[in-house]
This record gives sequence, structure tokens and C-alpha cells, in this order.
Amino acid sequence: MKRNSMLLLVSLILILVGSLPDVLVAQPAVSFGQQVAVLKSLKSDLQVLGVMSSTLNEKEIANITRTATQQGLKLFVAQITKPQDIAQFYKKLVSEKKAQIILIPSADDDMMLRFGFDFLKENTVVDKIGLCVPDVSYLSQGAFCFITKEEGKIKAYVNQRISAFVGAAIPKEENPSIDYVVK
Repeated sequence: MKRNSMLLLVSLILILVGSLPDVLVAQPAVSFGQQVAVLKSLKSDLQVLGVMSSTLNEKEIANITRTATQQGLKLFVAQITKPQDIAQFYKKLVSEKKAQIILIPSADDDMMLRFGFDFLKENTVVDKIGLCVPDVSYLSQGAFCFITKEEGKIKAYVNQRISAFVGAAIPKEENPSIDYVVK
């Protein structure tokens, strides 16, 4: 009797898990190279990309630097260790390094999203810099874009109002591997 009860319970769990909405099922991550390709498709004159993070390690920085270089971009990474450094590193990325887009790569980067986002959203608009975020909810708050993968296809959510400020546009030619969603 216990074996049958256990089989019934396992079957019921499998049925319930199989019927979960896609939102609850983890989506595969978009690689940094794919993000760069999408950003270049949105802003064809993109030459300098800034990354601000408090969570990237040395190996990840080396990998994204190599990827950006392979795709013809200059990449500058600001490793933030305390919230007070956000403004200083932002100003350096924009004024000295001439970053055209700033990417916050991780949704787990609490320091950048909790403490840095408000500063970045206000200043990126003034400076006409795109802010690419790791969570779609930041688009309505003033970010430029969010890139994800849904059902095996890359999807780029773009804040239309901000894209005008940063000189970006959704490509006229359709790309079979990328869907663009205007917000």
C-alpha cells in the first residue's frame, strides 16, 4: 500500500510541475555575447560598453572582456565595492571612457539594483546613455532595455521613450533569432 501511495504522490507532483506557467520555470540565461549582439543591433554605432557590477569575479570579467573584444567593442568594467563608489565609477565610465551603454549583468547584484539604480536612471537619461538591466520591471522605471531568452529565442524588451534619447532603434529588418518588444 505504501508503494502505491508513493507512486501516486510522485505522479501527482509530476503532473503539477508540468502544468506550472512558463514564468515559474527557470529560463536559460542569455550569454554575454548574445547580449552584446542585441545591443549592437539596437545601437548600430555602439563602440564602448560599460559594465557596473558588485558581483562579477575575475574569471567572468576576463570572459566578458574577451567576448566584447571579439565583437569589436571596447569594454570597461567598474567593480563596485560600496554604494558610495557608484557615482564616481559612473562618471569615469561616461566622461573618461565614453561608454554609450551601461550594463548591469546580474539580477542578484543587490548593491547596483537597490542602491545604484535610482542614481543611474536619472543620470543615464541626462547623459544620453542606455542602461541595460537584468530585470524587465526596471524598464518602466527608466531603463533602456532588458534582454532575456524565452522558449529558446532571445527577446529584447526596449523602452521606446529612452531609446529615442540614446539614439537607438529597433532594426527594420527582422531577425529570426531575436524578438523585439517595445514598451
